[in-house]
Amino acid sequence: MALGLHTGWVAPGRYRDRVLHMKYIATGSSNTLAQHALAKFIRQGHYQPHLRHLRIAGRRADL
Repeated sequence: MALGLHTGWVAPGRYRDRVLHMKYIATGSSNTLAQHALAKFIRQGHYQPHLRHLRIAGRRADL
């Protein structure tokens, strides 16, 4: 989405506790406002069109 958002996803499974601990050590907290905004962006159906736009722009940049 944007480098400054510092958001991501993880499906840690059995490593959940370790992942949460490592996240806490690395960042201390989460940017919940950015996470909520991104969740709304995805929920409203804007993510896939955004990806298509990025792919088209990327192909044009390679020309």
